[in-house]
Amino acid sequence: MKEDETANSCKYVAATPHYLESWGDYEFKKGHYYLSQPTIKPLFDTNQFQDVILTLTGSNNNFYDEIKNNWRSNILKGKTWGNLFKMVLLFL
Repeated sequence: MKEDETANSCKYVAATPHYLESWGDYEFKKGHYYLSQPTIKPLFDTNQFQDVILTLTGSNNNFYDEIKNNWRSNILKGKTWGNLFKMVLLFL
């Protein structure tokens, strides 16, 4: 980790993984949802910011589980992943 002036003035400093090592979900435009998954294995022993927050708040879930739960209950709304992909293929 780079120890620059900002890091030296902070009480706590923690490294985070690169976005290519991380899970995420996005809504760039209302009603348009996107998933991102890791495309490379972690290069170092780092944790996603969201995983750290979940740990600090006492959650037993990791961020990947939170994304799955959010999609199941709020985005897919009872549809299965298989049915969702069939719907998507019909539009292609």
